[in-house]
Amino acid sequence: MPRLNLTPTRLCMETVPATENGAVVAGHVTTATLCPGVDVAELGFLIGNSKFLDIGQAPQGMLTLPDILRQTFSSGTTKQSSISNIFDIEWRQYKRLKAENSFTNITSNLHVTGIFQNIQNLVLSQKTEVIEGLIIDINRAIVGFRNHTVPIGFDHPVIWHEDLLFVEPETVCVDTNLTIQIDIMSGSDGFMSASADLSLLDKGGLSALNLMKAPEPDFPNPQKYPDLYRRAFAAAQMYGILTVRDLNLSSLSVQSTSVTNQKKITLGEVQLYRFNPQQELGDCTLSSTFWVENINGRINNNSKIEYMRINDLCRGLHDDAKAAHHTVLIECGLLAGVPQDSSDESMNFYIPWKEGNRTWTKGLYSCASAVKASIKTVTLSVNGRAAFNLPQVTEIKDKEYPDQGRIPLWGVEDPHNRYTSGMLSLLWGLVSPESESMTNMTTYRQPFFYLPGRMDSAGREMFFMTEGENLAGADFGSNMMRAAYQTGGTRVATASFEYGIGSNYLASTNRGLWSMWHNLSRTAETASMIPNIIFTDLTASAVVGTKGASSAIRKPLVTPQVSRLRYKPVYAVPAIIAGAFILAIVLIAFAICLAERGRGLAGIRNHVQVLAPGRIYTTLLPSQSENGSDLAMHGKDWNKRFGAQVIDLSRPYPKLKSSEAENERENGERLT
Repeated sequence: MPRLNLTPTRLCMETVPATENGAVVAGHVTTATLCPGVDVAELGFLIGNSKFLDIGQAPQGMLTLPDILRQTFSSGTTKQSSISNIFDIEWRQYKRLKAENSFTNITSNLHVTGIFQNIQNLVLSQKTEVIEGLIIDINRAIVGFRNHTVPIGFDHPVIWHEDLLFVEPETVCVDTNLTIQIDIMSGSDGFMSASADLSLLDKGGLSALNLMKAPEPDFPNPQKYPDLYRRAFAAAQMYGILTVRDLNLSSLSVQSTSVTNQKKITLGEVQLYRFNPQQELGDCTLSSTFWVENINGRINNNSKIEYMRINDLCRGLHDDAKAAHHTVLIECGLLAGVPQDSSDESMNFYIPWKEGNRTWTKGLYSCASAVKASIKTVTLSVNGRAAFNLPQVTEIKDKEYPDQGRIPLWGVEDPHNRYTSGMLSLLWGLVSPESESMTNMTTYRQPFFYLPGRMDSAGREMFFMTEGENLAGADFGSNMMRAAYQTGGTRVATASFEYGIGSNYLASTNRGLWSMWHNLSRTAETASMIPNIIFTDLTASAVVGTKGASSAIRKPLVTPQVSRLRYKPVYAVPAIIAGAFILAIVLIAFAICLAERGRGLAGIRNHVQVLAPGRIYTTLLPSQSENGSDLAMHGKDWNKRFGAQVIDLSRPYPKLKSSEAENERENGERLT
């Protein structure tokens, strides 16, 4: 769709406890507040004693991004050939909002925000996809931003290289050493449903916990090293502690299993429905709430908020956590894999409900994810005659830097602890060295950069693709990561899924997805690819890159590819040897022919004459031997004297017919 010439708008929000008649009541209220760089005096109205406004009443001046911020966070790409900045990333689809402003009494059409619709599911793609504004490699889980333009005026294919901005999710999953076990009863032969015994296997995830001290992870410099493993491990420990507390093991049936040091905790009977796509036990689920309804909901359904706090522990958040330059967008959650057949002999699309006495297990993994930006060198090619074809990607590799001064200088907004982490998405991007001394920005010179993002603590709902804001480059990371961690199974009703995003990744509705999730969820290491793949696919449908090579100051060098036939001499050596051998044979034969004239070509000719049937008959038949026919007669002489003779082979013995009269006489005798 055509890109609008949109003015970047930014909406900073604060989620505060709801009040009624001055008293705090249940729930939260989201209000608009001034963003960094916005001057109250320039708005032309007085806010009063409160800096908070209703979002629908926020004036356009309050949303417009100051020019100084736009210039700063695009300064590092003004001279680059094709690298995008934060403002070159836009929502793929958008809508206009009419907001009535009670301060100015003006109805504005300038509030533009993004909307999400799944355009194309790329999860099962096995190649690098080139779609509008993006380069997607789902296998590596990377997204590159490029408005696709191709060089024109070439009759042959051309190839060129471009440096592009890429983002890629990073995820580490840790095994909780807890497994959901589903034992299908022998009498379960129903077609639509089946009964099963549900239990929790403890492989050390509970018995090895230190219940005297809760995990307290520390992340001193997450921008340099976010330490995703430590985050996921701390979340796994906290999940185990809460599970131990809620299980109250003394009141449950604990049995020893055949596996050493394992305990089987019986949770009761469950009814499995074959064709229910929301069936949590039969699918792969990924939840930021660390809540498995069929496990935790059976134990203590009132402690959900405490499990949601595990995400805060993993991200390093608390209620008053400040948005800081070193704050990295982190999302954590509990991944429950696709059921695995204990016999490891079945790859059925659904759990075989009719087969009793079968055991299925689901691994539980604690995962932590971040989003990393970097510059990669992409090799592109296009057929010069196909003007309407998208370019083809032949190679994507990390950009190489010859010296320290060439390493990118990344900048991130520094609000100086004036805002909490849920109030705004910090601006980021490549900046020029001249901007390095600015007080409202912190810079990092490194090959990669972990994206910041809007994060709020548990229980505080945040908008999905924020209303009234179109800074996709600042918001897409947190939005898509939140959406990725709310897929499959029983979900909390959140604004993230007003468009039913999670249903696109249900294994029970797609055999290809089932096979992929089934293989990936076997171990914690491979399971870490699941959030990455979902995030990449969501991003492909959500955003688009608007900067291409045609708008750059420095155009890339294009190399035409002209077909030429070339022969390497080294491959001619066997042919030369064979040719020399054949030539030697011919020369030897020719020399022999010249040396022995009587036995040369003349001898061959005599042999041919001797073996000719006609010459043999005319020589050996008694009636013709008197005429002088012999095997040594010259060919021309023999042909002149005997070439017209007819030999009758229909008789018991060959007979040479010498004249037509004789032939007629013989024919007459036969008639009589």
